[in-house]
Amino acid sequence: MSSPVETLGQVASLNASLLLLLGDTEVVKKWSGAEGEDAERVLALADAKGFAGIGRLPLEGGTGFILQLEAESGYAGVYRLGLDRIALFGPGHEYFEENAEDDATIPKDATARLLSLIAKGPSPAAKLAGSFALASGGLVVTEHNQSGKAAQRALKKLKSVKELDDETGSLLVRLPPGDYAILVERTGLPWDKKADASIAFVVPATDEASRTAKAAKVLDEVARPAKAKPEAPAEQDFYVEDEGVFLNLVRREYTKLPDRVRTYPNVRRLYAYANAIAEIPSWIGELLELRELNLYQNALVALPPEIGRLSELEQLVLGKNMLTELPSWVGDLRKLKLISLEANKKISELPSGLWTLPELTFLDLSGTGVKELPDAVLGLKNLEELNVRNSKITRLPAALTKLPRLLHLYAGKKVEIPPELAAMETEAGNKVVKQY
Repeated sequence: MSSPVETLGQVASLNASLLLLLGDTEVVKKWSGAEGEDAERVLALADAKGFAGIGRLPLEGGTGFILQLEAESGYAGVYRLGLDRIALFGPGHEYFEENAEDDATIPKDATARLLSLIAKGPSPAAKLAGSFALASGGLVVTEHNQSGKAAQRALKKLKSVKELDDETGSLLVRLPPGDYAILVERTGLPWDKKADASIAFVVPATDEASRTAKAAKVLDEVARPAKAKPEAPAEQDFYVEDEGVFLNLVRREYTKLPDRVRTYPNVRRLYAYANAIAEIPSWIGELLELRELNLYQNALVALPPEIGRLSELEQLVLGKNMLTELPSWVGDLRKLKLISLEANKKISELPSGLWTLPELTFLDLSGTGVKELPDAVLGLKNLEELNVRNSKITRLPAALTKLPRLLHLYAGKKVEIPPELAAMETEAGNKVVKQY
């Protein structure tokens, strides 16, 4: 029987004690290798002080976290509870499945009982370890031996949830861009409450559990001092990385895109997340090498037609703006793999060209005013993930069963789901439709 909890994978350590490093992909790309040394210091302090060593890694471009969930098996399971939340349980259910024959204390229904515990989400006893901004939409979960260049090389091969390294089973988990919190709690095991086992939940920072949780004791003293960002020179008030390939304008209080952006015609990733930008200039169409355009959480009411010229664009993140429509030129962006329209409440209709995009794998319509999905959605032959939670959609079409690659379909609890669609499962036996 399928569980409402989706198993994403298992993270294993090279030794008995497991320390996890969590960070945005953009933070991971800045790891130098010293993060493993920081993790070792957390381990030493955690051994001395007891459960749940938690440390922060203040790095250029963001914050990473070190977590010690348990200190015996060296395993942790990674589970998806919803589109925007995951859980990390140490040790994961696979550990008990692998050892059940040799350990009489492990009950036959161990997996079912563990997944049931995880599905409940954070309890009132969970404590807040910290929060972070996930601008890229990719959260890396790896063990400390995989920090540095090894993780960076592996990132180049990743698209969604996938192993970083066969030996350690590190994972990249795709989450919607936004602010997240890490909640930790010691749970024990359902059949042994005294066992050294615990859960970390990664949930939106706006969740009630995040806002009401008491702060956990975080071992800040083990983290290296934050690298001071170089002061931006007078002619440049944003940060240029990778020789202009990546422009970082995140949280800079911009009300418009600086004209200096157009002086980087080879930019491939332009992140202007969390500003107050109300208008995109027409010269955006000059950035013909652009692959990723992240305008999440701004004040946009319209988009210029020049974006339709960006033929290499693969990701268009427009969530949490005030857009009234998705323009028809979106159908001209034939290489688009990801579109996020989250919380644009005034978007009620979608252009026909959207349903013809051959490479689209991720479509987020949550919180929009869209009322129905047309039969033309079948044109999205590569669609893997569709989110319609909190939209105006009240019924999903049975035709969605014909999408050959669909793995995740998120809908509200009151949305009517045809029986054949509700019965859909992935090859791993997980339900495709998740309602919450």
